[in-house]
Amino acid sequence: MCRQFECGVLKEFLAGTVTETAALREIRKAKRLARKVVGLLECAGDRDGNRPLMKRYQKVMRQPIDLHDTGSGDQRGALMLAVQELSEILQRRFLRARPAKKTDASEF
Repeated sequence: MCRQFECGVLKEFLAGTVTETAALREIRKAKRLARKVVGLLECAGDRDGNRPLMKRYQKVMRQPIDLHDTGSGDQRGALMLAVQELSEILQRRFLRARPAKKTDASEF
């Protein structure tokens, strides 16, 4: 998997299509969103910093909602929105799969 990954922001910077300032701004934004998600996960009771954020998010979202705790639903809503925003920026700006290499039929 790591060999298939190229950071989109780094790739754009190296190609000269984005400035260092703009690239660092995108990185800071993604890190800020990740910290927000971590904070919301911790508020929801998940403090396992060794697991990936999406696994932690899935675990929290699988838990039943306490209908007597009105803040619980608001907290989940905030978590869902933060994860969506983080996922969007990661997909749009950072996660880029390398195109598959074309193979020549004569190689077989």
